[in-house]
Amino acid sequence: DIQFLQNRLNFEEEFCSTFETLLNQNKQIVITCDKPPGQLKLSERMVARMEWGLVAHMGVPDLETRVAIIKHKSERRGLNIPSQIAFFIAEHIYNNVRQIEGAINRLCAHSKLMNTHLDEEIVEKILKEMFQHNAPTKKISVEEILKSVAAVFEVRISEIKGESRHKEIALARQVAMYLAKEMIDDSLMRIAASFGGKTHSTLLHAWKKITDQIQMNELLRRQVQMVRRNIETT
Repeated sequence: DIQFLQNRLNFEEEFCSTFETLLNQNKQIVITCDKPPGQLKLSERMVARMEWGLVAHMGVPDLETRVAIIKHKSERRGLNIPSQIAFFIAEHIYNNVRQIEGAINRLCAHSKLMNTHLDEEIVEKILKEMFQHNAPTKKISVEEILKSVAAVFEVRISEIKGESRHKEIALARQVAMYLAKEMIDDSLMRIAASFGGKTHSTLLHAWKKITDQIQMNELLRRQVQMVRRNIETT
């Protein structure tokens, strides 16, 4: 977090020296800050060095990334969190990684103190305060999901709503149902009906299938991420 160092004595000289040394050794350099380099109170030579590389905006981590973070950090703490629970936490805590770490710390302390396994009821009770502060503000519609899925998977919306069992169309339909359950706060019956009159059991089957597949299929995981990102940024 370079913004915390910008006002320190001799920082720029030491940074530039270290930067050049690492660069000459063909090392990779990663710098983070809470604003673009040009907005930092630094000299032109410092800004030029940072803008010389790739400047990328890091937004809020999507669902699949949050699940991966939860699994990774909990394993490092010796806490076994099943995938279903990881998804449950990721659905309710999404603002930043620090909140996720705080949630893991609470769960780890409770698990060790009470010597008990975690389920959704226990997790919701422990993290209730954090969940309450993370209510989603954007209302997502099934049509938005259908449009984004159709664009990414290169199928027509009418095909997703239809009965075709063609492999590509069936997968797109299952992804759309999965995201609808994840992103829309409505009854399963009403959501399912938006997919050409499908039943809630069909929606649940699709959700479970995609939930399992995105943990094993990297391409599908990235496609689902892309669909979700398109929806959240429009």
